[in-house]
Amino acid sequence: MKHSRTISICILSLVFFVVTLAGTLFFVRIISNVNTRTAVTEDLLAERVKDARDIRTLEKKTSEARTIHRTLGQYLLDTEHVDTFISLLEDFGPLTKTEARVRGIEPLPEAPDTFSVSFTATGTFSRVMNILEYIETLPYDVRIMNISLYRDAPSTVKSNTKKLPLWTIDIVFNVTTQ
Repeated sequence: MKHSRTISICILSLVFFVVTLAGTLFFVRIISNVNTRTAVTEDLLAERVKDARDIRTLEKKTSEARTIHRTLGQYLLDTEHVDTFISLLEDFGPLTKTEARVRGIEPLPEAPDTFSVSFTATGTFSRVMNILEYIETLPYDVRIMNISLYRDAPSTVKSNTKKLPLWTIDIVFNVTTQ
C-alpha cells in the first residue's frame, strides 16, 4: 500500500508540475504578447506625436514664410504706384532743403521687373549727402549704379555771413518691382 501511495503522490506531483509549468509558460506568453503590443502602441503614439509636432512646425514655417513674403513685398516697387515713388523722391528736396528732381525713369530691357532712375540734387555738401543717405535707406530694393558728385563753382549759398559752395549729385539707381 505504501508503494501505491508513493506512486499516486508522484503522479499528483508530476501533474501539479506539468500544470504549473504550462501555466507559467501561458502567462509568460501572454506577458510577452502584451509587451509586444505595448511597444507597438508606444511606437505608433510616438510617431503620431512626431507627426503632430511636424504639422505644428510646418504651420509655423508657413506662417514665417508668409511674413517674409509680405516683408519682401514691401521692398518691391509696385508698378501701379511709380508716380508715388517719384513724388517720394522729389519730396527729398524740401526735406533736405536742396533742389531735387528726378531726371528720368525707365524700365530696363534686360530686366523687365527693374526700373532705372536718374536723380539730381543741388545744395550744400552735407545736405546733398543727406539725399544720398535717404536714397540708400529707401524701403525698397535699391541698387545704386552710378554716383557723380561735383561742386558748382559760380553758385554759392549764404550761411551766417559765410558763402557755402553748392554741390550737385547725380545718382543713377535701379529699383526692383517684383
